[in-house]
Formats: sequence, C-alpha cells, structure tokens
Amino acid sequence: MGNIILIVDDNLACAEPLQMALECIRGMEIQVAGDANSALGIIAGAPHRVAAVITDLRMPVMSGLEFLKMLKSDDSLRMVPVLVISGDSDPELPARALLGGAAAFFTKPYSPLAVRKRLEQLLA
Repeated sequence: MGNIILIVDDNLACAEPLQMALECIRGMEIQVAGDANSALGIIAGAPHRVAAVITDLRMPVMSGLEFLKMLKSDDSLRMVPVLVISGDSDPELPARALLGGAAAFFTKPYSPLAVRKRLEQLLA
C-alpha cells in the first residue's frame, strides 16, 4: 500500500484546509497538485506510493471526471480510492462520479473532517 494522499485542486484556498485535516493520518504524506496534469506527473514518479486521490471536478485543462477516468483505466491505479469534491450544483454529478469509479463524493462546502473520516475508512 502506498503512503501518498494526493489532493488535486486548482484552488489552494480549498486544498489547504483539507491538507491540514489529513496531516494527522499516521504514515501518510499529503501532496497537493494544482491541476490534473501536475497530479499525473506526481503519480508517474511514484505510482506504487499513491494510497488515495482527492480531486476537485472543475479544473483547467482536464476536468476531475476526465482525470478519474484516466486513473480508473490504468491497471496499476484502478484500486486506488478516489474521492471527488465539487461545488457544482448539477444533481447528476455525484452519480456520474460514483459510476466512474469514485469511492465518495462531497459537495462544497464540505467538512474536511468528514473527508478524512471517509478516507480513513477506505484506507483501513
């Protein structure tokens, strides 16, 4: 099992509280990427170290759903839990994300502690 939890969000004001909430998970290194391409670079450098990914949906260049699809189509990453966060009000988004392979969906504003709790369950 890996030891990197990767947060992918182009808004650092959203990523920072989540990063702080996750830092207490024993044995995990929290990394933040500002977009999906940067996240793919981190993953490519250490794919076996990625324990989980938390991604926003609305990002430049590649959406979170496209990023999720890429992760789930890669045999070496398929089992990595992906949690999706979105401020979008589209009522179909949670179902689309979950059908695409997301392990959980959180709507902004969300509780970083609730995300941490769900992540700890997935990593147990």
